[in-house]
Amino acid sequence: MTKNYGQRYYYVVSMVLAFILLFLQQYSFAQDTLVTSKTTTSSSVTTENQWYMQPWAWIAGGVVLLIVLIALFSGGKKESRTDRVIVTKTVRSETDI
Repeated sequence: MTKNYGQRYYYVVSMVLAFILLFLQQYSFAQDTLVTSKTTTSSSVTTENQWYMQPWAWIAGGVVLLIVLIALFSGGKKESRTDRVIVTKTVRSETDI
């Protein structure tokens, strides 16, 4: 009985989330509506592309990303370093004294 209740709960939650997402999508589309007005004023609007829309920015970003990836993955290919530890032990017996 509890297993069926859990399945119903997840079904109801998923349906509620689906409806919420549907209404949020409609709300966001409603923000994009154009309002036309009949005015006779004219204005000059110049649009300037942002720096991240320029091709050189994408190329530079790709080069930087490539350099970072090469630096990360080439670090393990260096010759492995081994440390040598030398332990000396002096043993004296009573006959040495």
